[in-house]
Amino acid sequence: MPTLPRLKSGRLQYPLRRVVTQNVDTISFLEGKEQRCATSRLLHEWTIQLDLIDEDELSALHSFVEQQGPSGQFTFTDPGDGTTYENCSFALDVFEETFHAPGRGTTRLVIRENRA
Repeated sequence: MPTLPRLKSGRLQYPLRRVVTQNVDTISFLEGKEQRCATSRLLHEWTIQLDLIDEDELSALHSFVEQQGPSGQFTFTDPGDGTTYENCSFALDVFEETFHAPGRGTTRLVIRENRA
């Protein structure tokens, strides 16, 4: 499975936002009552703001996002704790990038862990 390109500066630039969610299954009974059960699987989502990347890094990320598309799956290593997640995809449909000056580009990645 493809892996998100490693940046020269590392993958962690602040701010890093990580959200952990847990899905809930709902069972509906004939008399109209419902029972909710939390699933055992936690899902993660990361918002990574990259403000200090150079042209090569920006180009590598752009190519990777184009190849994967919004539904492509890849491996992602959490920059906060180093845990590797095998089934991730991009949550944004459009890759927005800005080039300010040599060695100074910006972009934002939103990566989500998919259900297995």
